Amino acid sequence: MMPSLWLGMLNEIMLSLKPIVLKLLRQFWIRLVDNRIGTWL
Repeated sequence: MMPSLWLGMLNEIMLSLKPIVLKLLRQFWIRLVDNRIGTWL
């Protein structure tokens, strides 16, 4: 397999996964912040 083809496939996969990863990160971050605020109050 050509390296350029591999890179192209990898790029496509990253682009399709990016929204999912961002959503998960946001949910995790919100939960983390909520826990922090909960312990402070």
